[in-house]
Amino acid sequence: MLQTLKKNWWLLALCSGLYALIAIQFFSVMGYSGPLTVRSRGDAIAWLGLFILAAAACSAGAGLWRAGHGKGWLLVLNGVALAAVGVIDLFFIRTRVSFRTIALLIVVMAASTSILEVLLAQALRIRRRLMDGWLLTLAGALTGGFAMLFLALAFRWIRILPGSQTDLLWIGCYFACSSLCILTLAFRLHAR
Repeated sequence: MLQTLKKNWWLLALCSGLYALIAIQFFSVMGYSGPLTVRSRGDAIAWLGLFILAAAACSAGAGLWRAGHGKGWLLVLNGVALAAVGVIDLFFIRTRVSFRTIALLIVVMAASTSILEVLLAQALRIRRRLMDGWLLTLAGALTGGFAMLFLALAFRWIRILPGSQTDLLWIGCYFACSSLCILTLAFRLHAR
C-alpha cells in the first residue's frame, strides 16, 4: 500500500486541494438563511457537488491507479463514500436528505482515512521514519476524532439546534482538517 501511495502522491495532493475548496464552499453557505438551492445561492451548491465528485475520483484513483499487489482499499472506500455525498449534493438537493445520512457517510470517510494514516504511520515507524510516523499518527487521531464526532452527531448524542448551521460548520471543519492531513500525507510520501 505504501508503494502505491508513493506513486500516487500527486493525486492525494490534488484531493487535498479539492478538500480545501469544499471546506471554503461549506463555510461560504453558512451565513445564508433560507433553503439551500442552486438558484437561491447561485452556483455554490452545484460547484460544491462537482468539487466533491472530483475529490472522490482523486481519492479512489490514488488507491487504484498504478497499484501493485496491495491496493489502497481504504482510499477507495473513502472515495465511494465521498462520491455518495457528491451525488446527494448534485442530484438530491431539492429533496429532503437527513443530516444523519451525510454524517454517516462522513464517518465512513473519516474512519477509512484515519485507519489508513495509522497503518502508514506504523509502516513508517518500522522503517525507522519516526517523525513521519508520529505526524501520521497525529493526523490519524485527529481524523478519527472527526469520525467519532460525526457518529455522535448522526445518532443525536450531540444535538444541533435547528437553524444554527452548526452542521455546516462541522462539515467545513472536517474538510479543512482533512485537507491538511491529506496534504501532509502526500508531501511525506513524495519526500520519500
